[in-house]
Amino acid sequence: VVMIFMIGIYRRLGMFSIIGLLMNLLLLMGALAFLRATLTLPGVAGIVLTVGMAVDGNILIFERLREEMKRGQKLVQAAKAAFDRAAVTIIDSNLTTLIAGLILYNVGTGPIRGFATTLNIGILTTLFTVIVVSQILIFWDIKRGRTTYDMVELIKDKGIDFMSKAKLAISLSVVVIIAGLALFISLPDREKLGIDFLGGFSVTARMQEPQPVEKVRGMIGGIPGTIGKSAEVKPILESGSKQTGYTTFRITYKLEGDESATGAAGVQGETGEKEIRDALDSILQSGPVEVVTTPTDTGANVTGELYFEDPHPAPDIVAALGEVGVSNATAETMPGRTSAYSFRGEIVKDRLQSDMAARIQALFEGHKDSAQRPFRVASPIPESAVVGAQVGGELRDRAILALILGLFGTIIYLRIRFAEYSYGIAVVVSLAHDVLVTLGALAIGTYTGLVQAEIDLSMIAAFLTIIGYSQNDTIVIFDRVRELVPKSQKPLRDILNDAMNQCLGRTILTSTTVFLTITVLFLFNVGTRNVLEGFAFAMLAGVISGTYSTVFIAAPVLLWLEKRAARKGSRSELAVKAAKEEPVAVT
Repeated sequence: VVMIFMIGIYRRLGMFSIIGLLMNLLLLMGALAFLRATLTLPGVAGIVLTVGMAVDGNILIFERLREEMKRGQKLVQAAKAAFDRAAVTIIDSNLTTLIAGLILYNVGTGPIRGFATTLNIGILTTLFTVIVVSQILIFWDIKRGRTTYDMVELIKDKGIDFMSKAKLAISLSVVVIIAGLALFISLPDREKLGIDFLGGFSVTARMQEPQPVEKVRGMIGGIPGTIGKSAEVKPILESGSKQTGYTTFRITYKLEGDESATGAAGVQGETGEKEIRDALDSILQSGPVEVVTTPTDTGANVTGELYFEDPHPAPDIVAALGEVGVSNATAETMPGRTSAYSFRGEIVKDRLQSDMAARIQALFEGHKDSAQRPFRVASPIPESAVVGAQVGGELRDRAILALILGLFGTIIYLRIRFAEYSYGIAVVVSLAHDVLVTLGALAIGTYTGLVQAEIDLSMIAAFLTIIGYSQNDTIVIFDRVRELVPKSQKPLRDILNDAMNQCLGRTILTSTTVFLTITVLFLFNVGTRNVLEGFAFAMLAGVISGTYSTVFIAAPVLLWLEKRAARKGSRSELAVKAAKEEPVAVT
């Protein structure tokens, strides 16, 4: 979608941006592979933000190039000016995000550190590909004789008085935020918070045959005590479909109040695994290794089933069985399954042992097939995890601390780069606005049942992505304000309007590319009740809010802060321009 959009708007330059974007992703994935990083949903969120920032950097350069060409400069001079001026903005917006990413990595826990790792690497690869690779491609093209670039201009008349709508917009935002927070607070904790923050357990279970979700939910509901009443059952989408049923399910139970994971009614084990095994016993997958021996005069005939995570060639399975003494073995794929096999063979008397299943499982766990893929046996309960209430509270507190320190780092950096605290404060106010609006949207989604949008560490990754995107957007506008202030004699109010109008095309294009990407993600997951559904829904709300807050929250806050500074006697250039009399409209 991004490729089609960029080529449609920027033609040949769009092709260059796609080359840079693909190289960016290649470098990013290579770095993650080098670091042996595990790619999780928060890591994917970091990649989404990296793509957004990379496209945004190219759009900044291309829009600057359009401006310089309109001034009548030759293409080579226009390109040099575009890269010189856009590079400052690109570096500012990326470095503020990098500071937040470094803080998140050092303060955050597992998933948040995964997000920060991907994001930090992505920022470095973005700076390289946007500033270096794009520049090489464009000047190579110019050297070969290119004299102009054809670009679609979405908005030609840019005389919008944004600041005149500020009071109405801020009033609307206050109403939306208060209503959203009130709804969020009123929701029960079990509906709005995940086990990361409440504590509880999560068990993944595999079925022998595909099962409808309702059947599994009914069987789990039969567990005595609070587990049966409150446990959530969700299918793993890639394990089947609504029509055929699913083979893999995740059962989640959240604690409530002072309840402990081991003391929940009906729970005898640490994770509730025993209760779930008992409840699903009749449909749970066998294995991972099932062996039946039938004695003979010379030894025994052996039949059995093997369950793996991945498919493997049957001859490789036969060869491995031979190493534990199964001769004349045959193996074939079980009907309806790609990675489960039935086998048969023979063993002699001196190799006949009661622990044959354990020996076969131990053998496969240390072997690879002929394609060097490791044999990984598939347990009927491949994952079970417990989060105590105290640990959940610590995870929540560290996530909040990471967010606060990240915002503080933004203020300090912008104070150094822009020589004014007001820029950084205005950015943080707009970011807080976006987080609160998104929180309200999630509360509405949860209350209406539209999406599964509980707050957990993965959703915190969505908030971090929204903050990074919105921050990037706002800093671009403020960089243009900083550029215009020394050149213009207008009041700050008019300078802010000019900056937003000059960057309007870029704002719309960047927002559209990110919005299209997240819309695709949402449409592919809506109704599935998986974690990506809530993540994409939060991102959609955040992208809309982030674009809105840049214009109607951050800019008015900056103006108010500088007017206040002027009243207190500040003689900074920004405060002086903020205090200038604004022309009175004549009717």
